[in-house]
Amino acid sequence: MMKVLDKNRNFLGLPDEFSGFKQARVVILPVPYERTSSYVDGSKKGPEALLEASSQLEDFDEELNTVIYRCCKGIATLEPMQFASETAPESIERIRQVVSGLLEMGKYVVSLGGEHTFSLGPVRAHYDHYGDSLSLLQLDAHKDFRDDYLGDPFSHASVMARMLEFIPSIVQLGIRSHCREELEIQHADRVSTFYAHSIKSGQMPDWQEQVLEALDKVLRPAGILLRADSSIRKLEGLDSYQQVIGNVPEELTVKEHGLSFAVSLREGQKTGWFYDQRLNRARLRNYVRGKRVLDVFSYAGAWGLQAAAAGAAEVLCVDASGAAVERIHGNAQANGLSDRVASVEGDAFEVLAQLRLNQEKFDVVVLDPPAFIKRKKDARAGEQAYHRLNQLAMQVLKKDAILVSASCSHHLPESSLQTILLQSSRHLDRSLQILERGHQAPDHPLHPAIAETAYLKALFCRVLPS
Repeated sequence: MMKVLDKNRNFLGLPDEFSGFKQARVVILPVPYERTSSYVDGSKKGPEALLEASSQLEDFDEELNTVIYRCCKGIATLEPMQFASETAPESIERIRQVVSGLLEMGKYVVSLGGEHTFSLGPVRAHYDHYGDSLSLLQLDAHKDFRDDYLGDPFSHASVMARMLEFIPSIVQLGIRSHCREELEIQHADRVSTFYAHSIKSGQMPDWQEQVLEALDKVLRPAGILLRADSSIRKLEGLDSYQQVIGNVPEELTVKEHGLSFAVSLREGQKTGWFYDQRLNRARLRNYVRGKRVLDVFSYAGAWGLQAAAAGAAEVLCVDASGAAVERIHGNAQANGLSDRVASVEGDAFEVLAQLRLNQEKFDVVVLDPPAFIKRKKDARAGEQAYHRLNQLAMQVLKKDAILVSASCSHHLPESSLQTILLQSSRHLDRSLQILERGHQAPDHPLHPAIAETAYLKALFCRVLPS
């Protein structure tokens, strides 16, 4: 006979006649499991807190028009399970076995956790009992579809990814946030997601109205540009649009380290300017005086013009966009740097290959590409692209030169970028030294509980003969 909690600790504070295990059709299983909390600890205290609070509940159900525990011949609350040094799979399996045993006895099992991971045990037990006819309803704020989180496939943030390994159908209700990887994972035939927000196509959501009111109250801006035109909206099945409120110019001038740059708010990438790299561009100024500099993926010339302003003898900017190349010329002229800044319109890989064939050599090469790994499943192809790019860059470096290699892909850790640089240098029989490590500026802070916020890395390397 399984041990049950008495009325001082059980659900609803029920007396013995309505909380005995044998007659009760409903069994509550407290599972104070906690192993991967990423923000604050305490989820293991959840079962105890819920049971304590339950004594304050009304026990009459208006829909059934009865006292709830009477219609199910009682509710038994079992002693909490205990967890010590087991691995996650071992704990999940033990939970599954307990729930499976209760189901075989004909009990209706309610499991109280604990972090999300614990639910794998009860859900697996119910699937084993009911088979493919079982579907899963997830009431949650997060999708929890990462294949792993912080290297752990049994993290609380990966629980639904594990569920998909055996559950045929999942309905998610109340989701309010997710990472890019979770958004891009497509299980349209098996997962239905209903978001907490109430965005309607063609209408401004309430949260936008609130933000606009706050901006107007605090900043009194002359104009606001709403850009709802990112690729994420397409993945969510939402229309893309831009909305201008007030006076918004076609072009805006931004200032960085004493230089002025004209950027397009409506047509430019994201906000039109990547301020997250500004401290890394400031570092570049220490390496370029009197040097020949190559700026690849130049966009509006942010790196290249800073190099020219710091005394570079010659700067060549490369970008695939004709509009970007025109903007580079305009920005160079506006800052009085046209005599030392040239540009090439073309694919970065092709331009680097042609520069090598032409036997062009540079003292400093800057690589600041877009994210080659936007989704985790693209990791292999993306890493190959980073390999190829950095190897091509090293091939146009002089014997003793500087390579600045950056990546804004969260899915490429800094250690992986470092490995790519090392392997590329060895392949070319070159020696590599890392002089500095750069990250995003303070206005793009890292949240210690959100790994995705640590996305930007820039390695300043000295490349020498072997």
